[in-house]
Amino acid sequence: MREEYKLQLKQLKEKMEKAEAFAARCPIFADKILEKIITGEESQMRFAECYKSVRTYDGLNRYHFISGVSGTISNYKGTYNVYLWQIYINTLCEYNSLKEYGLNEIPTITPVFFYDYLNHTFYCTDAQIEGLLEVLDKWKTEALAQLKIDNRDKDIKEAEERLKEANERLSRLKEELPK
Repeated sequence: MREEYKLQLKQLKEKMEKAEAFAARCPIFADKILEKIITGEESQMRFAECYKSVRTYDGLNRYHFISGVSGTISNYKGTYNVYLWQIYINTLCEYNSLKEYGLNEIPTITPVFFYDYLNHTFYCTDAQIEGLLEVLDKWKTEALAQLKIDNRDKDIKEAEERLKEANERLSRLKEELPK
């Protein structure tokens, strides 16, 4: 066998071993990691557009963040050289409302490396990604249910106001009738 082929085989084997180790750290994405032979050392990688009910605004992404060099962890105070998943939640894209329905409470439910409250962006490690995605899916399901209740209540209030206005108009018309 040619020497360059032997070298390529050795490099491919090393890459596959790294991909297997990465898949073990992130079983939620193991199929994609193994299929694409993703080592976990890539500077940036998009893994999906959504997870279950959660349609993230710019996808489920993993980056290598290095203070002052590569990528920025928005509003994070401190230095870093770390691989993190970044998930930005835009409630308008998720369910067409600015109401957060407890989104800012998620870091108290499941651990994350950092949560940028100002931008609704989660940063988490490989060990944290699956837990975060499951909690986000539950959060969205509950947010959609609450949104339905809020919309129903809004519709009822608007209907009551229209009814009140109609009754007032009716009263004025009755007063104007000849006696």
